[in-house]
Amino acid sequence: MTIIKNSVRSIAQILIPTDCVLCSVPVASTERRLQADERAGTTTAAWLLESARKAGVCSSCLDCLLAEALDELIIPATPPRVAPRCRGRRPAQPIEGGTARCRGCSRPLISEYEWCCTCRSASFSFAGACALFEYRGRARKLLGFYKFENYKPLAVLFAALLCIAYVARFGPAPIVPVPAQRRSRAHRGWDQVGVLAGHLSNSYGVPVITALRRSPGDSSQKTLGRTDRFSRASSHYQLAGQARRGGCRGLPTAVLVDDVLTTGATASACAELLRSAGVEAVQVLALTVR
Repeated sequence: MTIIKNSVRSIAQILIPTDCVLCSVPVASTERRLQADERAGTTTAAWLLESARKAGVCSSCLDCLLAEALDELIIPATPPRVAPRCRGRRPAQPIEGGTARCRGCSRPLISEYEWCCTCRSASFSFAGACALFEYRGRARKLLGFYKFENYKPLAVLFAALLCIAYVARFGPAPIVPVPAQRRSRAHRGWDQVGVLAGHLSNSYGVPVITALRRSPGDSSQKTLGRTDRFSRASSHYQLAGQARRGGCRGLPTAVLVDDVLTTGATASACAELLRSAGVEAVQVLALTVR
């Protein structure tokens, strides 16, 4: 009987999160947090608090997560939304300012200019990369829950954070999700980046192009070194959908979206395919960099 009760409680937590996945305290209502902010003389966007509540993240852990961002995320008062008439009509214009980042791996630069020492000798097919968080701390824990424990409610919060960075940096350029490995997708039963792209499209009007697919017989690159990743990455992806039919020709910018940016090999291979399909420039937006 106890096993059944625990199972029911676990399913209910996934469908309607009541406890924070990070600290296990009850997830406070959005109204309660807004009232506390008003008393303290601070403001928090209600829509982002609501996204965190739906994802099962309490407001305190949300504050700590935002503090770990590589660049300050300027949270708008209302949910950002891409107007249909603007989608893909002008090139992306990355914003100026913020922490100096490597154009290849998005890690903060110390004394280097544009490229870190590791990426300086590499050749990338994308114009620049932006990651929201380093792959550590709360961001790593949340991404682990999302990917490896199939905690899908977190997609609501991840999509909200990605959209803030997307609107600030890339405007109405269409996004292209990096497809998951075939074996991983079969094992989990879903594509984690594809789900994020769906939320970005449905909730915020971000244009999505399914332009890539995994090649048959693709394999994981987790155990490979940097050199092997770059040499093998191009064989793992193929053009798909409208990209194969010439639908991307003349597109000023496309934004690759992924969950983790490591060496940039995957992003570069995907960007090379998109450019061969006619995309003029490719940017990269990732949740984390490791």
